[in-house]
Amino acid sequence: MRHLSIGLSAILAVFPRAFINVQAAAIPLQLIEQGKSENRGHAGINLEIPVGLSASPVTTALPVTTGLPYSACNGSSANCDRRYGSVTFIGAHNFFAISRDGASNAAHQNVGVADQLNAGVRLLQGEVHNRNQQLELCTNGCSEEDSFSGGLLLDHLKEIKNWLDTHPNEVLTLIFTNSDNSSLEKLWKPAFFDSGLQEMIYVPSSKSIHRNSWPTLKHMIDSNNRVVVFVQGQLDENEDVPFFMPLLDNVQVTQPENIDSITLHTCQTKATNDDLHDKMYLLNHYLTETGDPSRFTPARSEAQRTNSVASIEMHAKACAKLAGHWPNFILLDWTHIGTAFDALRVFNGYRAHMYN
Repeated sequence: MRHLSIGLSAILAVFPRAFINVQAAAIPLQLIEQGKSENRGHAGINLEIPVGLSASPVTTALPVTTGLPYSACNGSSANCDRRYGSVTFIGAHNFFAISRDGASNAAHQNVGVADQLNAGVRLLQGEVHNRNQQLELCTNGCSEEDSFSGGLLLDHLKEIKNWLDTHPNEVLTLIFTNSDNSSLEKLWKPAFFDSGLQEMIYVPSSKSIHRNSWPTLKHMIDSNNRVVVFVQGQLDENEDVPFFMPLLDNVQVTQPENIDSITLHTCQTKATNDDLHDKMYLLNHYLTETGDPSRFTPARSEAQRTNSVASIEMHAKACAKLAGHWPNFILLDWTHIGTAFDALRVFNGYRAHMYN
């Protein structure tokens, strides 16, 4: 491991339109040399920051801009040559369960899907149920008193497709729970085709991919196969729908729990194989109020602390020590509250704000 000092001119080469206020003349970074050029970040250096690096963000100030250059991938040119499995994404837990009513016990987000995506969310997660042969998004089984009904899956897919059409340099991940083990061929596939989203979905060569075998973000963007769809639940192996990937074959998922937003963070996964080195992994990082994580009653009042850099960094570091790399997905309630995107910039090696 060696330490490099990167001056302001080098930073401006990566972020040419940014006006950056730095706290010192140069920013010391710990960087990892990589043997394979396809795994390297900007200037041939991997931008994954080692576990031991402090996550204190550098003060930045950016002008408002009207768009990103074509060379930017998910907000930064530094991302373009990085593999999908080497990038960290912020995710919205039950992205469809939206309410500004502070008294709602079932809502998980305060702002709509487009606003979530505009802020930088790049993973949308939802629970899907079969109601009268139509796929609907809802929480806690749809019919429970504390459930939240988010409407038809198709309607949300159309909104996502519209957003992606106007943001051609963005890679997005969707994770859905197939709660009723509905037919992928008969119900799921038509919803994606009717929305037009199927034309953007990345179709893998295998149902299980090593985290270092994914394509780069630039490759996914250039081919317009920039939506990755994971499905959790029982999947019929006889159904040939190649763009639906089994979640747990590709992503280790930490157990949801009643998380103490300062001290208690689990790295225990749902899968029987806890090898975090070969697969991507997701942190369920949200606080429930009931003490029963299966009910998913989000603690809105604690979102500021739960979604803080300190809380997210503590959870991520604990798991990174086991995995050898930062988490790929960090799933949050109330994504618009807190400083989650400051933590994201650290995990991905940025020193400037990615989005307006």
